[in-house]
Amino acid sequence: MLAGEDGPGNYHFDDFNLAYNIGSIALAIILFSGGLDTSKEAIRKAAGPAFALATVGVVLTSALVGGMVAWLSQIVMFLMFALLVTPSDLGATLAPALMIGAILMFIARPMAVFLCLLPFGFRPR
Repeated sequence: MLAGEDGPGNYHFDDFNLAYNIGSIALAIILFSGGLDTSKEAIRKAAGPAFALATVGVVLTSALVGGMVAWLSQIVMFLMFALLVTPSDLGATLAPALMIGAILMFIARPMAVFLCLLPFGFRPR
């Protein structure tokens, strides 16, 4: 930053390859120095929180993404079912369609999730 165009030196710099090489060397020196200057006590202090954040973050992200994908898949499925209904037959097919939708959401999907989790030793509370 100090040697760049925005720094006090106001050096105009157009050589991308040289900037990339200097930045890579500087990063290597910083990482190497950080690895050598870090004490074992600092690593021990940071290992627990780092491990917890890494695992909890991955689990929460995968659960959130999986839930959103399942939710969007249900929307697409019900949209496809809705496209099969003609407007003139809507009154006659509304009650069976709502029943099928309720069965799919409240019985079939939870049962499928439960059956998929059985091999992993999942037990409902």
